[in-house]
Amino acid sequence: MKLVSSPNLKILKFVLLMVLPFILILVYAVNVGREAADKRTAELGRYMVKVITVEEERIIDETRNFLTGWNQSSQGSIEEACNYPHLSRIKDMPIYAYYGVADASGNLVCGTFLDPSATPAPPPQNVADRKYFKDAFFGKAFSIGEYQIGKVSGTPSMNFGYPLLDKDNNVTGVLFLAQSLDWLDKWVEDVHLPDETVITITDRNGVIVAQYPKGLEEVGEQVTDPQLFSIILSKRTGTTKFKKEGDIERIYAFRPLYVNEENNANVFIKVGLSKSILAEDPTRIMKNILFLFTGAVLFDAVIGLYYMRRKFHS
Repeated sequence: MKLVSSPNLKILKFVLLMVLPFILILVYAVNVGREAADKRTAELGRYMVKVITVEEERIIDETRNFLTGWNQSSQGSIEEACNYPHLSRIKDMPIYAYYGVADASGNLVCGTFLDPSATPAPPPQNVADRKYFKDAFFGKAFSIGEYQIGKVSGTPSMNFGYPLLDKDNNVTGVLFLAQSLDWLDKWVEDVHLPDETVITITDRNGVIVAQYPKGLEEVGEQVTDPQLFSIILSKRTGTTKFKKEGDIERIYAFRPLYVNEENNANVFIKVGLSKSILAEDPTRIMKNILFLFTGAVLFDAVIGLYYMRRKFHS
C-alpha cells in the first residue's frame, strides 16, 4: 500500500518547489544581514579605539615634551629641577595628579599634589622600585610605568618618568608626572556611547587601569576575562567576538594604547560593543523580506506554469 498517492506526491513536490526558494533566500538574507551588522560593529569598535588611543597619545606626547623641556632646563641639577618655572602649567592640567623629582637613589626630593582627593603619604618616600623610575634611570629615556597606588599621592595613577641628565649625559635623578586615572570618565562625558558599551584599559599584567562603566570590574584588580586578555596580548591589534559568563556577547576591538621605541606595549585598551547595536531596522528587514518573497513567488509561478504546460502537452 502506498503511503502517498501519485497525484498527492506531485502536489507535494510542487509545493516544495514553491516554498524552497523562499526559505533559501530568507536564510541567506538573515546570514548576510548578521554578518554585515557584525562587520559594521567591528568597524565602529576600531574607530572608537583609535579615537581614544589618539587622545591618550596626545597626552603622552605632551607629557614627553614637557619632561624633555624640564630636563633640558635643569641641566642635571636637582635644585634647578625643583624650581623649574614652567611647573605652574601642570597645575592647570586636570589629567595629572602629582609631579615630583627623585634623586639617583630614588629618594623623593620635591613634589606637588594636584589631585584634591589625594591622601599624601608621610615622607620620606623612595620610588626606586617603580618601573617608570628604573626604565628612565637605566634606559636614559622617557618611560611609562604600570598601574600603581602612588607611594606619595596615595591615589591610583600611571606614572611617566624622564632621566635628569647632566652635561656629560650622566643620570642625576628622575623627573616624573603621575597621570590621574579618571581621564577616561572625563572623555566619556563628552561623547554619546551606544548602550551596553564597555571600555577597559589594562597594563601589560592584566591589571585594570581604567574602566567604563564603573562597577563592572574593580580598578587595580586583575581582569575577569583572562582568555580575552590572552587574545589581546597575542594579537595586540584587532577584533574578536567574546562572551563572558553571565554577560551578553560582544564584539571587542583592541590595540596597545602606547608602544615604545622597542615596540613594547605596556598599556592596552579594548572596547566591547553589543552585537545588536547595529542590527537592521525591523521595518527595513520586513520590506526586504517582502521584496524577496514577491520575487520568489513570481519565480515559482513561472516554474509552475512551465510544469503545468508540460503536463498538458504530455
